[in-house]
Amino acid sequence: MNIEEILAHPAFWIVVAAASELIGMSKFKDNSVIQLIFTAIRSLKPAKKG
Repeated sequence: MNIEEILAHPAFWIVVAAASELIGMSKFKDNSVIQLIFTAIRSLKPAKKG
């Protein structure tokens, strides 16, 4: 399995969204490193086709 397949899989984005929500509710929400990582991951999301 390569990175493109992982990024295209809906379950990956569900995990990213869930982790983002959990971090948003925690004391780490102001951690700029974590925000930077999640921004980078979201920028890799493939554009919707259709």
